[in-house]
Amino acid sequence: MVGVLRLWVLLVALPALGACPGSMILTDARSELSTPDSGAPRDGKVNNKVDLPTTAGVPCLSGQCGPNLICMANICLKMCNQPMAGCNDKVATCSPKEACMSASSFTDACYPASAELDERCDYTQAIFCVQGTLCVKVDSKPGGRCLKLCKYGCPAGTHCGTTTNHCDVCLPN
Repeated sequence: MVGVLRLWVLLVALPALGACPGSMILTDARSELSTPDSGAPRDGKVNNKVDLPTTAGVPCLSGQCGPNLICMANICLKMCNQPMAGCNDKVATCSPKEACMSASSFTDACYPASAELDERCDYTQAIFCVQGTLCVKVDSKPGGRCLKLCKYGCPAGTHCGTTTNHCDVCLPN
């Protein structure tokens, strides 16, 4: 939606009323908010009715979503709060097949996750790990591998180690 704000100022020269020649007197000021594409009223009132998507997974072509959603790559995602920043811990807000990861400096979102434990992942390709696992670079291959968070118990053949972003994951022995 494109908005145009106009400020109308009516200035009148009033030399006949004894004002100095060439002076101007402010007699009226008002503002109008119009949005040409929506036909909003031109009477200075703001039209607050906006139809924003209220369901996760639907397009947000205006760049905005309804309550508790954030628009990322033109798709509405549920907002979530990571208990351990950047560690993709389990959160009730996201489904088990979603990852609660950073969406902006101050907001986390539930991204669709398709990579399971020990599978390849790559955030640059939007291949996120399911909750409770974290994408960690463990070899020279592109991307990383989904490793279990230590707090959920490390399987045999692994040990608990800390990543550079301070997440405790089960690393291979």
